[in-house]
Amino acid sequence: MYANRTNKIRNESTNPYLIWQPEITARPTQKVGLTGTGTEVKLSPTSLSFGTLKVGNTSQPQTATVTNLSTVNNLTLSSIALGGTDPGDFLISSNTCPPPTKSLGPGQNCKVGVEFKPTATGARDATLVC
Repeated sequence: MYANRTNKIRNESTNPYLIWQPEITARPTQKVGLTGTGTEVKLSPTSLSFGTLKVGNTSQPQTATVTNLSTVNNLTLSSIALGGTDPGDFLISSNTCPPPTKSLGPGQNCKVGVEFKPTATGARDATLVC
């Protein structure tokens, strides 16, 4: 809402000044949609691609980095696991992240190695969850 201005009008008879305010006009409310995700952990890269591999063979490991984005808080990871559609086709081959009883300090990172070992033909998908 807004008002144009306030004018003072001299009235000698009763009050030295009368205050006149123009009519207040309502404007339509303007809205903007807002979205965001609060987090203190980042996994990078956002995906790992292992290409085509013969069923039963194991790929070379690839690495995902877990980073504590906070500048003040420690990050405790309750677990690091495989999930998604085909978690049995992937293996966590290495993990430098602290156990659940310890924390990753502000700005620190750790690494998780993942290998692909397909158990069936076709596209296989899983997620690294922390």
